[in-house]
Amino acid sequence: MEFVLQEGTDRILVFDASLATLDGTITLSVPIDQPDFGAEWHKDPNSRGEGLLLLRNGHLLVLASWIVDPRSGVKSVNDLACDDAGQLHLLSSKSRVIARIDGHLVPEDGTAMVTAWELPDDLFAKHDDKAEGLVFAPPLGWLVALDLEREAPNVFPLSGVPRQL
Repeated sequence: MEFVLQEGTDRILVFDASLATLDGTITLSVPIDQPDFGAEWHKDPNSRGEGLLLLRNGHLLVLASWIVDPRSGVKSVNDLACDDAGQLHLLSSKSRVIARIDGHLVPEDGTAMVTAWELPDDLFAKHDDKAEGLVFAPPLGWLVALDLEREAPNVFPLSGVPRQL
C-alpha cells in the first residue's frame, strides 16, 4: 500500500503498491476547539496535515498534536521523515530548518524537543521559495524539495545533518 496526504482536502489516499488503483481514503478530522491548531485547521485548507509517516502495525502519524519547543526556533512543520537509524526529523518552511525530534513523542507531554539545523541559504533563489518536502534516501542521504513559483530544479541533496545522536 502507498499513502498520499492531500492537504487541502484533509484526507489520505490509499493506493495499491503500483499506484494504479485507489483502494480507499482516510478522512482527517480535527474539532474546531482542539487546542493549538483546531481553529487554524478549519480556517486555512493549507494547514490541514503537513507531514505523513507510516509507523509500525499500520499506524499513520500526521504530526499536528505536539507543539515544537518554542526555544528551538522551529516555526512550522511541513514534512516528516525518518533516517536510517529510525530517528524522526521534521522540515520547517517558515524557519528554513531541518530538525531531529529528540526523545520519544508522548501525546500527554504536549511538547516535542528538537535539535535544528539551518538549511543552506543557497537553496533559496527567491524570498518566497519554501522547503516543503523531506526524505531520507540511502545512500544519497537527506533530500529536500522546494515549492517554487517558477519552473526550476527543486530537489536538492542536503549535507551537514548528523545521522545519529
